[in-house]
Amino acid sequence: MLRRGAKVGDLICVTGKFGVSAKHKYLVVPPIRLKEAQQLAQSGAVNAMIDSSDGLAVSVRLIARASEVGAELWEKEIPKAGNINQALFGGEDYELVFTVPQSKINALKNHFPFVTVVGRIVPQEKEFTILDAKNRRKLVKNLEFRHF
Repeated sequence: MLRRGAKVGDLICVTGKFGVSAKHKYLVVPPIRLKEAQQLAQSGAVNAMIDSSDGLAVSVRLIARASEVGAELWEKEIPKAGNINQALFGGEDYELVFTVPQSKINALKNHFPFVTVVGRIVPQEKEFTILDAKNRRKLVKNLEFRHF
């Protein structure tokens, strides 16, 4: 499964909760979703996928850039273990972030109940925004993870 392949109109989906590791000051290492990644990749419903080792927001940005599209996340739909900043930017959660055509989401969720829809892919000119809990749109910029 590659990062590129997301299409405008796809839904952005995730496994598990975000912010677990950050909430526990990175002393807790969540499980790696290798089995789920293989199952989702083999389902034929997923267009693009990445793990969230660098945080949900960075992961979505990487899929969008590789696919030459924009993205919109819905804050109130994000499954959180901590606060929203930990969920978006904490990293080290190793959950899966992937895109699915809207026409395939019901069948996918019936087969994989651990999937949560957290946003959608939009045209590239819309860039990357987050619709916050009060339905205010926030533009997300400068999300580059740098190793040392």
